[in-house]
Amino acid sequence: MTTSMQPSATQRRIEQQLQGGIVYLHKSSGVRYQVTYTSGGVSQLHPISGASRQVPEEQLSNAEVWEKQ
Repeated sequence: MTTSMQPSATQRRIEQQLQGGIVYLHKSSGVRYQVTYTSGGVSQLHPISGASRQVPEEQLSNAEVWEKQ
């Protein structure tokens, strides 16, 4: 009998997040976020784990805080 290892929900989410798209590094926390939605000058960002956040594009262009990856 063979058993197949299924990836965990967390692992599937991490792999999905890393499959392309726009990624920003929040420099002070070291957390990488992927842009999942942009509308009206605000981008919704999702980290690999944890809660999402909404960030105005003008803040994303602040190179002291955010680094586009």
